[in-house]
Amino acid sequence: MNPAFFGAVLNSLDEQLAILDRDGRIFFVNDSWVRFGAENGLADDHEWLGTNYLGVCDAARQHGDHDAEAAFKGVCAVLAGETPSFTLEYPCHSPDQKRWFILRVTPVKDSDGSTFVVSHQNITRRKLAEETAEYLSQHDPLTGLVNRRRYNEFLAAEWRRGHRNKRPLCLLMLDLDNFKQYNDDKGHLQGDLCLKAVADILRIQAKRGTDLSARFGGDEFSLVLGETPLQGGQHVAAAVLEKIRALGLKTTAGKSITASIGLACRMPGAAEDCADGMALVALADNALYAAKAQGKNRLGIG
Repeated sequence: MNPAFFGAVLNSLDEQLAILDRDGRIFFVNDSWVRFGAENGLADDHEWLGTNYLGVCDAARQHGDHDAEAAFKGVCAVLAGETPSFTLEYPCHSPDQKRWFILRVTPVKDSDGSTFVVSHQNITRRKLAEETAEYLSQHDPLTGLVNRRRYNEFLAAEWRRGHRNKRPLCLLMLDLDNFKQYNDDKGHLQGDLCLKAVADILRIQAKRGTDLSARFGGDEFSLVLGETPLQGGQHVAAAVLEKIRALGLKTTAGKSITASIGLACRMPGAAEDCADGMALVALADNALYAAKAQGKNRLGIG
């Protein structure tokens, strides 16, 4: 088979391919490589042949591109014979879409180490699937709030940060009053709408990067307020109580959907009764049940 046939095969691939010599100069690119360059601002007739691929990587790393830095070092290592191959996954997002690629560099077989193939393969579909799976693993499917797994990670990180910065942390535990009866009376669809409405209230209160609202399960929720003193936690709790009352939801017997909230606030590292973030959860939980015992629809402080 003649070289034109093999060129046609390479030009039929979606994977972007370039062939380099030992110095990094390009002496072949396939059509996908040319198209990708055009899609990213290069002229359709940009001359790739003779371009030094290492120079392209070096120019990008000089502008602070950390992936280009890794690519430059990896390609250099393969061309110098220091490693048999190099692989790098990297993002290449455009203004209107997320994109990821995988770069592979390897010597061409039977080329006496003088010729190398560089490929860029689009792995966006896989990365988006991974992002979706990661999101689902950390969020409650009904309300969209984070689940217990992500909550625990966030709380631990905020506790450590509060310890470093000597800033207090507030935690609210919330349980809906009369929700079981409302769910039985109105049906699960209305019950779900109620939970979503409460989640929206909590989501709005988590205004900063140091805040997080979560659904623990059932009708139990929590709100982490990093860098927040007790007075700030009380202010947020009062707003949540009022907004839930304002939903105006009632059981068939006329009992209102309200909330009982337990609030705990401590200075990480300084509180003898609270060794870590999870101990703070226990304190807030105890305050919640105290609020329930005192008549519901109120705030308890632990």
